[in-house]
Amino acid sequence: MLRMSTIKTVLATFAVALGLGFLVQFDSASNQDTDARTTTVPRAVTVVTGTRAQSIFGVSTNPHELAEHETGVYVLAHIADQYTEEIAPQMATIISTPVIDDPCRVAMQVAPAPAAIVTAEISAPCHRRTEFVIAQDEVRFSGRTDRDGYARVSIPVLTADADIAVLFDNMEQARATANLGDAAQYDRTILQWRGDVNLQLHALEDDAEFGETGHIWSGSVHTANFAVLGQHGFMARYGLANAETPFQAEVYTYPSRIVRADMQVKMPVGVMVTEKNCGRELAVELIHVIAGQMSQPEVMSITAPDCARAGQYIVMDDALAGYVSEVR
Repeated sequence: MLRMSTIKTVLATFAVALGLGFLVQFDSASNQDTDARTTTVPRAVTVVTGTRAQSIFGVSTNPHELAEHETGVYVLAHIADQYTEEIAPQMATIISTPVIDDPCRVAMQVAPAPAAIVTAEISAPCHRRTEFVIAQDEVRFSGRTDRDGYARVSIPVLTADADIAVLFDNMEQARATANLGDAAQYDRTILQWRGDVNLQLHALEDDAEFGETGHIWSGSVHTANFAVLGQHGFMARYGLANAETPFQAEVYTYPSRIVRADMQVKMPVGVMVTEKNCGRELAVELIHVIAGQMSQPEVMSITAPDCARAGQYIVMDDALAGYVSEVR
């Protein structure tokens, strides 16, 4: 009988404590000025048995100190107000990489021109008045951008699928591919060198003499249109003599479709003799392109006239003797 009375007393005490707890909480929450986007949440209610307590919500048994019930009220923000991404974004959006517009990016575009020539437009906003080098296979020549970082150059295409690169400070910055089906219709002979030496390649077609119609050089009236019409070849000069890396070249182009078996082309080399180059060996490279096939560069040297002829322009008839036999 005494045991039953004890159980009833404990249950009654628990009910009164539970009711008072919720009453105090309700009253405190109703009088508290909270934001409309927050909610008050109570701590777990406990039953005290001596120095230990047991949560009615399943929290493990642990000793604690009693405190005022109002201090156990949390103020929580609604998750939807603080974290607006209730729906997770698509994976493609998460792993996508934004396109970065580099203001210093170097761009090069090429457009076809007559006689297997392309015109290249180079845009280098951060390389104003800066020297560059055009590289195509073994052929190189230098150029310079203007005050806006722009340059426009003509480039002879050596093969049907030519890769052309532009280099700044000996580093490739842009590349373009020129696909010209008529590249095999033109044979070329390329004389290239490095330095400020003023060399000139002359072509004497069909035993022509200097000054006659068949005398082709970079200062003559022969243009690419002569080659397109099948009348004559033409000579073009590339590169800068006053560049820090002075790659220069002279290229003779001839329409291969009209070459006669009995026709010979002689190629003397002219040089302006100065105090710097007189009597010295001048290193050059000679390259032939026949029917779209490029030969290996012939590395050779040309001996400049002695210093007694400094200040004169001298033509050396046999400078390339033995190296132009393929040009017929």
